[in-house]
Amino acid sequence: MTGKAELAMDKCLSCGAPFECGASTGECWCQSFETLVTIDASQPACYCPGCLRRLLAQQAESTASATKPQST
Repeated sequence: MTGKAELAMDKCLSCGAPFECGASTGECWCQSFETLVTIDASQPACYCPGCLRRLLAQQAESTASATKPQST
């Protein structure tokens, strides 16, 4: 036994791919990412690393275009 909590298998809310989730251990890989603003707290599921990266990029793009000054 390594003394580390086991990661649980989860299924991505977006693509359905299986991945390891460490949320129950308090040390999940996703904690190194920014917070996804559009996440629905009522959904008891997570995103896989690839989908989370894609959603965060879309979020950043939306934020950047929303704060970009309008040209006249």
